[in-house]
Amino acid sequence: MTDFQRAPTIFSWAIAEELAVAHMKSIGFSDARRSSAGPDGGIDVRSSNAVAQVKSRANPVGSSDVQRLRGSAHGIEHALFYSRSGYSIHALRFADESGVSLFRYDEMNRVVGVNEAGIRLCGNTWDSYFEAEAEAEAEAEAEAEAEAEAEAELFSEPIEDRTFSPITGNRVFSEEQLHRLGGFMVGKSVCGPFGFIEDPAQMRRDVLELKLLACVEANGELLLPGYQFGTCYAYLPHMREVLMNLDPQMNDGWGDALWLASNPSWLSKGRSIHEAMRLGVQVDVILTRASERYSNRLRQDGVVGA
Repeated sequence: MTDFQRAPTIFSWAIAEELAVAHMKSIGFSDARRSSAGPDGGIDVRSSNAVAQVKSRANPVGSSDVQRLRGSAHGIEHALFYSRSGYSIHALRFADESGVSLFRYDEMNRVVGVNEAGIRLCGNTWDSYFEAEAEAEAEAEAEAEAEAEAEAELFSEPIEDRTFSPITGNRVFSEEQLHRLGGFMVGKSVCGPFGFIEDPAQMRRDVLELKLLACVEANGELLLPGYQFGTCYAYLPHMREVLMNLDPQMNDGWGDALWLASNPSWLSKGRSIHEAMRLGVQVDVILTRASERYSNRLRQDGVVGA
């Protein structure tokens, strides 16, 4: 889509002329402008080396209109005609013989060349428009498919081996449950003192790039721990290092969410976080172990006071 195209519009002759001006500028007639009001020999748009006439009526343009344009353009290098409804056979024949460039436009503000001279100037035909639109749609579908495959690959690793698995994947959390989890946020909404995420699409990209830890709820929303973020959602320092050291034996390549601590009674019996979660701890997940280690590391760095 070129820069002179806009959303579908109810056409008037004035809008059609403005479209012709924009199109002429886009194909090299940089000084194109609408003619001043009043009789002007059928000329609607002028530039230093081209003139154009614009018709927005429902009937095809006849040869007499094209002949008048050719006469008015005597001594001018280019004569262009813009029609909303096409041209008669006689108009096409005369335009080819006299070198008038014919164009047709529609309600979508698409402008295409109709005869050889018009196509040579703008390079567009209806077929080329449809081909370009089909290519754009195919590219968009391919990008969406690639993104979906990337997400599927990221989240399709053995979910049973992820600490997150007992609390996600087959359920959707209520706001109350998320508040009980403490400092979690899901999708576009945030639980805790974080406000609202302004760009959820960027958040998903950051998850795919392993900048954020997250897991997917049954409805496809992302569940993220809120303490990964500082003010204005800046990612906090040393988060990856802390996560990697919480439970080295059960750590997978992604760093997994091994910062999740279950009820301390599970840990007091010597079970790992991973084992405790697999044995049924569902909603009552706390962040004690992770938050303590994280706070200690920040204190060592002098990021927060002792």
